[in-house]
Amino acid sequence: DEGGLQYSFIRRDGVREISFDEYMEPVIVALNSLGVPAERGGRNDILVGGKKISGNAQFKLRGSTVHHGSLLFDTDIGEMVRSSSPPDYKITSKSIKSVRDRVTNIRDFFSGAATAEQFGKMLIRAVADAVGEGFTTYSLSEEDISRIEYLAKLRFRGRENVFTPSPAFEAEYLCRFPAGNIKVSFAVK
Repeated sequence: DEGGLQYSFIRRDGVREISFDEYMEPVIVALNSLGVPAERGGRNDILVGGKKISGNAQFKLRGSTVHHGSLLFDTDIGEMVRSSSPPDYKITSKSIKSVRDRVTNIRDFFSGAATAEQFGKMLIRAVADAVGEGFTTYSLSEEDISRIEYLAKLRFRGRENVFTPSPAFEAEYLCRFPAGNIKVSFAVK
């Protein structure tokens, strides 16, 4: 969605525990400096007006932290809802009517940029100010873009990449009910 922004912090830090604070805080400070009244919500969300504008994820890899987040700037919420419907128990367990009721766009709280790209550039400067010394950005080179296109074509485009036999896998689902939880696990061979 061209109305959404994605960001990542990558840092060699040797830390083994997952911690969202140090990566989400500069984004929240930056959003507030741009006039967007952002605040932390739960473990890994950023909210404005009680509604989600950002979800975050993090993983550790060989002494490095990769923290990734999304920002809904001017996203087609209807299309997002159609493409990402969570299980009913997840919504019911949070007493929320629908995904649409839980999310909003930054655009509704910010009038200083016409496009997500313009806002993204402003946000990068504001995050750099919030982080301070040691913050650097990386822009994709033509060689990077060419390699990405090659990998996308090799792995994700074409009928043979879409319609291939599924490998064996295991899955586990948890359903919440007033009387307790039910977990279903299965293996596909």
